[in-house]
Amino acid sequence: MLRKTLPVAILLGTICSPYLVAAGEGPDLSFAVEADTSRFGAAGQDISPDGFSLAAVTAAEPGATVTSGTITVTGIDGAVDAWISGSDFASIHVNDRGSVRRTRVRSGDRLRLSLVAPAEFEASRSVTLTVGTSSATFRVTTRAADVIPNPFVFASAWGADPEELVSSDPVTVTGFERPVAVTISGEGAPLFRLNGGAWVAQGTIEPADQLEVRLTAAASYGFKRTATVVAGGVAGSFDVTTKSDTGPIILDPTVDGGSTGTTGPAPVPEPISLSARKDVWPSGPRSPIHAESNEVRLRMKGGTGTVPVAVTGSAEADPALRVNGGPWTTRAAVGNGDRLQVRVRTGDDPGETTSAMVTLGDLSTVFHATTAGSIPPGLLNANALGFEAGICPRGAPLTWAPKTVSGMKANGPAMFTITGSGSPMVERNGNGSWVTTLPKVYNGDELRFRMTGSVNPYARLKATIRLGNGTEEIVCTTGS
Repeated sequence: MLRKTLPVAILLGTICSPYLVAAGEGPDLSFAVEADTSRFGAAGQDISPDGFSLAAVTAAEPGATVTSGTITVTGIDGAVDAWISGSDFASIHVNDRGSVRRTRVRSGDRLRLSLVAPAEFEASRSVTLTVGTSSATFRVTTRAADVIPNPFVFASAWGADPEELVSSDPVTVTGFERPVAVTISGEGAPLFRLNGGAWVAQGTIEPADQLEVRLTAAASYGFKRTATVVAGGVAGSFDVTTKSDTGPIILDPTVDGGSTGTTGPAPVPEPISLSARKDVWPSGPRSPIHAESNEVRLRMKGGTGTVPVAVTGSAEADPALRVNGGPWTTRAAVGNGDRLQVRVRTGDDPGETTSAMVTLGDLSTVFHATTAGSIPPGLLNANALGFEAGICPRGAPLTWAPKTVSGMKANGPAMFTITGSGSPMVERNGNGSWVTTLPKVYNGDELRFRMTGSVNPYARLKATIRLGNGTEEIVCTTGS
């Protein structure tokens, strides 16, 4: 019998094994081979890169062009297509060159995407990058709108007639990006209006709107009324003070100071100017600070007698005047050549203005003092309070003797917090309110501290005090 031999090669991995098989004899060696061709292009080219991802970007600026992180193409043979889909506001950058929407890339190429963020706040936009058979999505989300306006201030109105309807100058409210609610409260039936529109008590304000306030002045002389507008959580106040009583002021110069000459015709004083004080330190409840005006020399014509001078303002401002360096008072008699000075108590908040109105004969002027808008942290370094370690009763509170805040060059306000074990709390100036945080602490404030002992004997408790920029600890050990 004629025998034939046929070479048969079996491909198994990378091993090729030849066999000689007689025709018509031996086992049937026919079989089917299945191969994964999805990752191969022409001539077996690998077109499926290693996996990649594109980190999402949040809090992007609306309308800004945002760039993704860079990916490096790996795991492919030769060149494959790369393209983007899902957004007309995106492009590909290959090896930091140019911008395209479709291109050919090779292993080792660096890709990044740029995508224009939506123009709206809190909105998202995405684009998908495909390289060969792999893809990933790049998503950009815009930030939330700023809905807190910048602080706004209304200039105070002085010298109003009793029960006069007084309007503020308009102020432009800025610093926010979406409409916010606005309300008004206070004395004198206050209302506000926007951009010259109708007077209302509540509404919605948009960025750059002009805001005006009005109220009815007090029915008495020398009284202040205040309206407070709140826009997006930010408050601004408008003060209206009625003029002083223009009736005669009967003075005893030996008591009230000033010129002693009281005879002759009353002179006519010339206008005076009191320079505003700025960046003065705030006052505290127990550490008042008074800002003094410049001293002005009075000039009068047409007589040799005296004229009355008086100062008015809110109780918080505590206004006073003095003549020729004498004692501080609220009214006096003055003549030609006398020296006049005014003072007010500063406000307790940064950027707060307090004012006083001075009436000289038939003339009037205003003195303003404004606290510093921001205080360098180094000026709020207080002396250590020095609470000594204590023995706490088991399961009951121990209260330390009060300590007085001192040493802050700016007088305050400084933040006070207390944290730790034993439920530590603090009380200020004997007000009976025990808290863990005091937003405003000043020189002169008296602080009391308490801590509750553990129910376990000999337990050691510790609390941390932060006052301004300083930190100290209080330790309490539970008794037996």
